[in-house]
Amino acid sequence: AGPPRPFTRDGVGAEALSPDGTLVVGEDGEGNRVLVPVDGGEPRRLPGLGPLDYVLSFHTAGKSLFVARSGLPLRIDRYDLASGKRTLHKEISLLDPTGVDEMFSVQLTPDGACYCYSFMRGLSRLYSVEGLR
Repeated sequence: AGPPRPFTRDGVGAEALSPDGTLVVGEDGEGNRVLVPVDGGEPRRLPGLGPLDYVLSFHTAGKSLFVARSGLPLRIDRYDLASGKRTLHKEISLLDPTGVDEMFSVQLTPDGACYCYSFMRGLSRLYSVEGLR
């Protein structure tokens, strides 16, 4: 109710909203992830999340995040918001990774049991011809 209002300062991009709608995970423009209370208050930095990590979503309970690290195989960790501890949740490998740099558009169910993703495969051929006139 009421007019729309910003809940982050300028430059903070939102990546995930908590299940209860009270917290947002964002990036502060300097590569740091922060936890921002929607009702106001200071953002809290989330240590241990680097520039190659991206936040997929909150876990159902709202006490942890699913975080992926770029590269193949795709590693998805569960990041505990209270301790900052990361534990391996799932590693996704392609049967044939030829020509694939990374997976993107990764989506998880709130409990992390099911997932989907996209990837692009770049293949090409090189021919060498000799003796043409």
